[in-house]
Amino acid sequence: MRKFTCIITALVFMSGFMGYSQNAETAGAKSSPVTSEYDRNAITPIVLENNSEFMNDIRNATAGFIIPSKFDDNLINTRYFGSKSNNQEVRKTLSAQGIPNQILAKWFSRKENGEFDMTIIHDRGMYNATDDEVRRASGSKVGLAKLKDAGTTLINHSYILVLEYKDIEDVQKKYDKQDLVKKALAEKTGSKFEPVKRRKNGWEGDVKAYLYKLSFNDSVMGVFYDDLWIYEDDSPEVKAAKKAKFDQTQFPVTFVLEANASADGSQYNPGEILAPPVQLTRDELFKQMVNTGLTNIVFEAERKVEDFRVKTPLYGTSPLKAKVGKKEGLYTEQRYFVLEFEQNRKGETEAKRKGVIRTKKVVDNRQVATGSSELFTTFYQTAGRGLMDGMLLQQRNDFGLGISAGTAITGEMGGFYLKAEANVGALTGRIIDLGLKQVKVFGTAHFQTKEYTSTYLGVNPYEMSFTRLQVGISKGWYFARNFSFAPYISYGMETATNDDWITDGGLEDGQNIGTDFIAAGAFASMNLTYWMQLVGGVNYYIPFGDAYDKDRSPDLYGNVKYTDFFENRQGMSVDVGVRIEF
Repeated sequence: MRKFTCIITALVFMSGFMGYSQNAETAGAKSSPVTSEYDRNAITPIVLENNSEFMNDIRNATAGFIIPSKFDDNLINTRYFGSKSNNQEVRKTLSAQGIPNQILAKWFSRKENGEFDMTIIHDRGMYNATDDEVRRASGSKVGLAKLKDAGTTLINHSYILVLEYKDIEDVQKKYDKQDLVKKALAEKTGSKFEPVKRRKNGWEGDVKAYLYKLSFNDSVMGVFYDDLWIYEDDSPEVKAAKKAKFDQTQFPVTFVLEANASADGSQYNPGEILAPPVQLTRDELFKQMVNTGLTNIVFEAERKVEDFRVKTPLYGTSPLKAKVGKKEGLYTEQRYFVLEFEQNRKGETEAKRKGVIRTKKVVDNRQVATGSSELFTTFYQTAGRGLMDGMLLQQRNDFGLGISAGTAITGEMGGFYLKAEANVGALTGRIIDLGLKQVKVFGTAHFQTKEYTSTYLGVNPYEMSFTRLQVGISKGWYFARNFSFAPYISYGMETATNDDWITDGGLEDGQNIGTDFIAAGAFASMNLTYWMQLVGGVNYYIPFGDAYDKDRSPDLYGNVKYTDFFENRQGMSVDVGVRIEF
């Protein structure tokens, strides 16, 4: 009964958390209905200055901003400014600094005399065009010219990201704080103080972002061409007046959202497995920080802003494929919904989810479309029904994380468990695409109470409390829609204790019996919905080495094996549970 209650409690908590996560993901997009249209967006990152002691490092690092490949580069001369950190004040500063004017000047290649040209707009219009659009237009020069001129509509996809980097801290100072806590705890409990392992150097912090959109709709565009565009037959006086008027015009921007993320400017120390071949300099680490902050904020915006979500038709089902790739910022294990437009009872058209897929092999399509490209990214399906050509793919980022709860139904090493896992490809893909499909790292905690009697425990039977912790790696496959299979291998440790056993044996408080073990097995899952699965696992545990005490010393127990204390505590077990992914 206790196991059942624990599982129900855990599932209620996880379901509530998932509901909150789903609401948070869609909150920013409720006012933007799904359409089949997708055009490239352009972003302009600007740092919001504050009183951080590292502000000068951040300012210098803005020279190394890297715009993600799915966006057009709208970097301007202004890379940072000062303002109060709130939406209204930042928006006022954008206008006061003439940021929208600088962005339009970049779009129209504005010259010193105030004249504009369409070179960048034409180039971006062609780069934005899909294979289908190029094929339809290639029959005439007029058609190709229209594709170039279509770049004008992309101006209304100009976004400004104002980034405030804050709470930046030297990694060494973080280690110092952790040591102080561990030292105080060791003194309080009388245990041995062991300093934290200092594996990294550099800086870590957070970033707060304000996202704005430049409003360049038809009415603004009309004013621009009528009153600000300098034509060849304009008189010198008119040209001068238009040049001055452009500089004085305040182009409108609209607030889109506020978001928060982490920013990492650290690296592993020499000798660590993940250390770079050559340690980065201070300047390079701060450039890394501003760019990881930018990338993480873009990831958050993609979860909430419909404009930022890639959308494209499904081109084939065997395999699942579409004409998108690195040009649109795809990476391995990125999640997409497959949608079909249907009419509801009111006669309104709605996009209905028919399946969930993930990228399998991402193609490099960073070139102007030719109209006859055979460059396809392939996908695999993780949930839903049968899919058909022409259905709409919509980017729907997830964090690549999962949590599970369940219980063993057979086996000596059983009990209730909680598990956390991370999909390596989905988690790291936005920073570096490792090409790993369904490779997960995980950590599990098992809790079990079971009675044992043995010569080494004492004359009385004791109901021992077991805690088993393990970490491992798994490789999964979806062998059918909604079903997956994943072998794994792991390493862990288990401890057992009982208050009566401690008292009867005259042992100090908190004493236990422990062992290390390796485990291998496999998990299988069946979808209940795209974010919740019923999971089952077969595990085989192999304890090794002598049993040890709470200080991991075998001396107290005289070099006795763990299975001498707990007969048959090894071998196979089977468990079942529920997993939630987000």
